Amino acid sequence: MNTKRINLKKGISLIVLVITIIVMIILAAAIILSLSNSGIIGKANKAKTDSDVSNAKELVEVAHSEWLLMTVAEQTENGGNFVSYATEKLEKSGYDPDKYILSEEGSIEVCVAKVGEIKYASLQDAINISRRFETVNISLVNNVNLKSVLTVNNRQVVVIDLDGYSITNNTGNAISNSGTLTLKDTSSSKSGSIVAASDKSKYVSKYDINGDGVVGQKDIDKITENFNTTVNESSPEEIKKCDLNGDMNINMLDISDIINHYNDGYAVLNNGEDSILNIKDINKNNLKGEPEAIYNKDGLIVDN
Repeated sequence: MNTKRINLKKGISLIVLVITIIVMIILAAAIILSLSNSGIIGKANKAKTDSDVSNAKELVEVAHSEWLLMTVAEQTENGGNFVSYATEKLEKSGYDPDKYILSEEGSIEVCVAKVGEIKYASLQDAINISRRFETVNISLVNNVNLKSVLTVNNRQVVVIDLDGYSITNNTGNAISNSGTLTLKDTSSSKSGSIVAASDKSKYVSKYDINGDGVVGQKDIDKITENFNTTVNESSPEEIKKCDLNGDMNINMLDISDIINHYNDGYAVLNNGEDSILNIKDINKNNLKGEPEAIYNKDGLIVDN
């Protein structure tokens, strides 16, 4: 009778190899997640972007010096205007001209957004061209690092296509919407994001009325709910918290006081009775804020 011998050593080696590969995959995923959460990847991308911008500016400065030394005939041969000449220089050096705004005087700015073919160095400037109930379609062409809150006013109708790019505010709300705002991401990667963080330097626990770890809109709403209330020793604790200045009345003085300590950070603050926020084809994990991504005060959120 024939008996088959099993090569146990070979079988065990194969199992060990498979387990090793699985462990390596898990470790690699953990390292990537750790780097992402620590912001190292974001910082590396920012450093590369800063380097590209610096190099592009230097290239344009050199091109402008060359342009000024040309004769009229030579300038005509090279496109007839400096913007065309510099655009060609950028393209040949591997830069995307769509991401820069050039002038005949030799200046260069980073373009962050476009409305049609019109370029904008400021996303707020692009939003501001919106007139009463006229829709403005904005496409990002670069990451946007905010120094102040983007504002969509009442009666403005604004569509922002993230197109894989990010809007970031590290010291407060990213967007305050009182009009009609549509956020979408037409990129195949769906990597577009809106990220906001609270300004912890302004945090004072006394002003955190609702106890969520930040001072902001929700705390103001608590004061508004109890506006013109007289406070006494028998008042509930949540009422007493609203009397920030201790004058036994809840009024505008308390609201003014809390505004100086405002430190919340929402990706979008949907702020107003007539505000409408439409969210289309956006990875919800890419909307981040403190204490949460979106705060809908009195408006409407349509999630498509």
